Formats: sequence, structure tokens, C-alpha cells
Amino acid sequence: MNGFISILGLFGMGLGIGLSGALIPGPLLVFNITETLKHGAKTGFLVILGHFFVEVCVSLLIIFGFLKFLRSPVVAGAVGLAGGILLFLTGISLLRQKGLNAFGPASEKSYGPVLGGVIFTVFNPSFPPWWAAIGYNMLWQGMQAAGVTGLIAILVGHWCSDFGWYALVSFTVSRGKDVILREKVYPLLKTVLALFMFFLAIYFIIKAVNCFTPL
Repeated sequence: MNGFISILGLFGMGLGIGLSGALIPGPLLVFNITETLKHGAKTGFLVILGHFFVEVCVSLLIIFGFLKFLRSPVVAGAVGLAGGILLFLTGISLLRQKGLNAFGPASEKSYGPVLGGVIFTVFNPSFPPWWAAIGYNMLWQGMQAAGVTGLIAILVGHWCSDFGWYALVSFTVSRGKDVILREKVYPLLKTVLALFMFFLAIYFIIKAVNCFTPL
């Protein structure tokens, strides 16, 4: 019984830590919202499927001792620079889309939910440091408490938070799609999302430059 409670506690820890990250607005959330307007309520699950694939790979790297790679200033700088450029170009692309069909299912400039989930995770500058610090400690706590079972419990909790939150966002956005795509609402939403991407792009590029400065 105590073992079950311990595993349940680790699951809850993973769930809470995951939500603390998922609830923070970022490029993946913006991408999820825009893709939901194209693909509907299923988008959140598909986007996090791509995100999940990356996190599985990162978790394995940490487990097998490649944490130093994630902590490298060169890696942080390269990811930040590439991510900033990607966000800037995505914001421009969003602003250039015209009419209510810009978010339609036939939109050509789309990564697709799963591939986009991979891209906007890999090139998110906050991703490597999060896993190098919080993620590493999360896995370590699971292993220390209950070995491999604890590790699995904490990871499952973490991923449940990601899938649950993004699925909820997609469901909510898809239910309000008719309102969002009205002529007066759509341009405002498009501008707000693009400006948010520009803000993140500038922030990520500045941080990337600071990573390279000491070299």
C-alpha cells in the first residue's frame, strides 16, 4: 500500500511540474492555437505527440548521462538563435496570410501538427535549460524514490499534463472557431499572435547572443 501511495505521489509530482511548464505561454502554445483553427479539436493531442517524441529522446539522453550536452552554452546559444529566427519568420508568415481562409484546412504554409510539435519544441530556447535543471531533478527524484517504476510514474504524470492541457486548449479554441474567424476578430487575433512571436523571437535572440559573448 505504501508503495502504491509513493508511486501515486510521484505521478502527482510529474503532473504538477508538467502543468507549471505547460501553463506558461510560449511558441508551442501559439502554434497549437493556429493549427487548431486548421485541424480542429484533435490538434492538441497531435502537437503534443511531436513534443512527446522529443521529450522521450531527451529523457533517454539524461538517463544515459548526456546532461552536459544540454547545459552547454554553445547548445543553448545555437538553439536560441535558430528558435528566434524561426519564430520571427513564422510571425511574418502569419501576418502575410490574408482573408478568413488563412487558417483554413488548405493552408499551404503548415508544418502539420506533429512535425510542428517537434520543431517548436526543439527550437524553443527554454527547453534545454528546463530539462537540464528541473527535468533532471524530476527524473532523479523518481529514480531515488522507486527506481525505474518511479521514473516511469513521474514521466507519465508529466506527459499527462502536457496532453491534457493542450487537448483542452484545442477543444476550447475549436468550439469558438466560428467567433474567432469573424472578420473583426480574425485580424486582431492574427496580429496579437504574430506580435507575441516577434517578442519571443527578440528575447530568444538576445539570450542567444549573451550565451556566445563569453566565448
